[in-house]
Amino acid sequence: MKASLWIKENSSCPVVYSNFNWPVIAFYSKKKIVVLPLEGNFQDNVSAIMKEKGCVVISSSSPRKYPELKFLYDDKRFEFVKKFKDREEEVYIFTYSP
Repeated sequence: MKASLWIKENSSCPVVYSNFNWPVIAFYSKKKIVVLPLEGNFQDNVSAIMKEKGCVVISSSSPRKYPELKFLYDDKRFEFVKKFKDREEEVYIFTYSP
């Protein structure tokens, strides 16, 4: 929820791409949500999956394995913005520009 509120208050991202908890993110951020795929080769299909500029919210506790955190840090289309830690979960926010 902290990440969702942060996006609402601090981001102009029109779309939020997420690999977890998307109903909560949609409710609190008031943004359009695109759910990232459960399986498949995300890294080879970024442009097909993520067509619009936006924010990416991923969780270390998500059962979805993609996108990999290292990939987001290494790919120039993504820029790290913020990290939230809550108990054992870490939530990362990146901006994305196609």
